[in-house]
Amino acid sequence: MKPLSAIIVACCITFWTGCDSPSSGSGPGGDGLYVLNEGAYGQNNAEITFYSFSDGRVGMNMFSTVNPTQTLGDVANFIAEGGRELFIVVNNSNKIEIVDRASLASTGTIFLDASPRQMVVVSPDKAYVSNMDSTVSVIDVFLRRAGKKITVGAYPEGVIASNGKLYVAVGGFGAGNTVQVIDIATDAIVRTIAVSDGPAYFAVRSDGKLLLSCTGYQDFQNPANDTDGALLVIDPETDAVLDLLVVPGHPSKVVVGPDDVAYMIGSGSFSGGPIWKIDARTLAVTSESFIDGAFYGVGVDPLTFDVFVADAKGFSTNGTVGIYSRTGQKRSEFVAGVGPSWILVYRE
Repeated sequence: MKPLSAIIVACCITFWTGCDSPSSGSGPGGDGLYVLNEGAYGQNNAEITFYSFSDGRVGMNMFSTVNPTQTLGDVANFIAEGGRELFIVVNNSNKIEIVDRASLASTGTIFLDASPRQMVVVSPDKAYVSNMDSTVSVIDVFLRRAGKKITVGAYPEGVIASNGKLYVAVGGFGAGNTVQVIDIATDAIVRTIAVSDGPAYFAVRSDGKLLLSCTGYQDFQNPANDTDGALLVIDPETDAVLDLLVVPGHPSKVVVGPDDVAYMIGSGSFSGGPIWKIDARTLAVTSESFIDGAFYGVGVDPLTFDVFVADAKGFSTNGTVGIYSRTGQKRSEFVAGVGPSWILVYRE
């Protein structure tokens, strides 16, 4: 039997790295980072880590701690905000887990039949989710259920709403090269935009223009067939592609700060690459190695402009999240779960 002191220490570490009780505003519900950890494929060990801006404490395994009779699931690959709730897309478990943002208590589960990828909540009662069966599901947020499915093309990835329209990146595992535009009022496809290969991740500039990160096509059998990635600017008023930056290799996630500085995971391996720093207004590259490493997730603080980078460390052990200043100086680092990927930065 373990001594009582060891059990107490273990319990404290599970919820917070430190045994003091969380003060008001220092836990979920206050300003901080929600780090979504994918977990290892087939291991059913996806989790949420919370980092408090107020005191720097880290909450590990937050979902299972708050909801002890549940598991988050297998491969949690996206987290979306919707009012006071967070919607966690769990790909291999074919579901969306809904939690209260302030407490992380489960408030519902929406089951799907086709490996969901990314999600956007467009109103208090409506959301959209991209699925691996080449569809987008219309979600009734109020009733907590999936409705009709819209066929959009092979393997859609990123989804974002703007100007009364839904933009769907039809990535096709790198072979796709279109964005489908859907009228939110009617759920009808109204336009197809030609883009670079592998459209996958959206972000928004301060003027409302959309940034789209394209991964490029990767042929694992014959690299000679690979195509470069790109960063594009799309005008949601006209649906025109306004600008394009070719990014050699296979970049991935991109975020934009309120100062219109973009941070993009540049070309690298499956588990990540270095952070590129880019002027989102001109697409001029400030640095191709702003933060060196192999990073799987990236976020930016809209208040301090700090940059957060997630290192998955091969998905075989707990990953880490590094905190850097806007000039690239490392401030600190904390341990997250297995496969930290999406970083949601929350400020009241």
